[in-house]
Parts: sequence; C-alpha cells; structure tokens
Amino acid sequence: MPFRSPRRYTGHIMQNLESLLQNVQDGIGNAIRGIPRAIMLAVVGFFVLAIAIALLNRPVGQNDPAVVQVTIDAASTQQAQFAPTFAAQLTSTPPELRLTQAAPTIALGGRFFMRQFAAGAVATSEISPLDWGAVQAIGEPDTEECGDFRTAWATEVPTQSATITLYYAQIVTPTGIVVYQSFNPGFVTRVETIDVFGEVRSAYESTPAAFPTCPYGLVIPILNADYDTAVVRVFINQAASTGGWNQIDAVELIGIRR
Repeated sequence: MPFRSPRRYTGHIMQNLESLLQNVQDGIGNAIRGIPRAIMLAVVGFFVLAIAIALLNRPVGQNDPAVVQVTIDAASTQQAQFAPTFAAQLTSTPPELRLTQAAPTIALGGRFFMRQFAAGAVATSEISPLDWGAVQAIGEPDTEECGDFRTAWATEVPTQSATITLYYAQIVTPTGIVVYQSFNPGFVTRVETIDVFGEVRSAYESTPAAFPTCPYGLVIPILNADYDTAVVRVFINQAASTGGWNQIDAVELIGIRR
C-alpha cells in the first residue's frame, strides 16, 4: 500500500515510511513461501466453502439445508484457523477514524495495519488554547510550509522544555510514529507511548540539535512491540534553539489493530 504523506513532507519521510510497511510485507511473503502442507489444506477449505454456498443457491429439493450448513461451518473453521498466513488485502478506513482522516488499512488475518492521526491532545505549555495550541497537533498536518504559523503547536516560551500528549481513536500494537515538525525541527528529545495498563514505553531519545530540513517528519520505527497503545507523548527541549520555536504540526501513530 503506497503511503500518502503530505507533499511538503515527501522525500526522506516516504522512504522511511515505506520501509516500515515493507518489513510487514516481507514477513508475510516469507510466511507464504514457507507454507507447510497443512496450510495448503486451508486453501481447499476456501473452495469447499465456495461450493457449499453455490449449493445453497440451487433449486429447493436437491440439497438438505442441514447438511450444507455443516459443510459451511467446517470450511469456515478451517479457513479461520490459517487466516494469519494469507496475503494482505485492502480494506476501507474504519468509520471511527474518519475524523482524523486516517489512510486505508490492510487486513492481516483479522488484524489491521493502519495509520492514524491524533483525535485529542494536551500540552504542558502552549501560546494559547487555540492558535499555536495543543489542538493544532490534532489530525493530519495542515501547516502549508515551513514557518511560524498558528496551525501548529508551540510552547509559550520559545526556549523552554515541554511535552505534548496525544490520544488516538484506535488502540494498536505500535510499529512506528511520525512527528511532523513545521518550524525549527530537531529539538524533539524523547518520544514514548503509554500502553493500555499505563506503563510508559520509550520509543525514541536524542540530543536536541537544529535540523536543516524544514518541514521535517521524524520517522520512528518501533520493532517487535508486545503491547497495545493509543497514547503518544512527545518531549521537546528548546534551550539550545536560536531560531525560535520547534513547532509540531501533527503526530502519526502507525500500528496493528487486532
């Protein structure tokens, strides 16, 4: 599935985002190439299911409905047993994520690989509740170019340290985070997730330093996560900034929804 990042963040971010998805796709491909004979029986199950459905559509009197239903149940059970090994297929964006305009998801045997932007946000510092407020980090990036614009979150003082906590509509097993910075990028020092039990999980740490590319999407891979989350917290330290605020336009959470 091609990623659809905002044009102003294309380039470096596209390669990094695609690598996240490629890791998932490679895992699926390896699994398919190594399918044992038992799995192949699942394929037969699909055909049995199709035949059973076709039988139901034949004229009344030629089939015993009870027998046909048993056949369907058996085929469905066999199909579900091996579903995780089959290739991914595209599915529509869940209705509850339309508010954040998430990209389409990919179904992986009952699980959904998905991207979503924050539905809510709270910061320890902001210039105002609306302009340059934490609410500006909700949803997709909407700051059109690099610069000091009210459509991105900014701290009250341009040299202070602060955090912004973002909340998402769907709980997922995280595979990556993207922090979209629209002004003076490079001063994000830590990114963490908070799992469903309240435990803090570190995803990224760095020394603050000005980054030459602006706007800039900081792509953070999360490998082999064994927990679920719908909360991301971003720390910034602007003490060394000489160009003003490090402004955050949006934060994207990428993961697997079970």
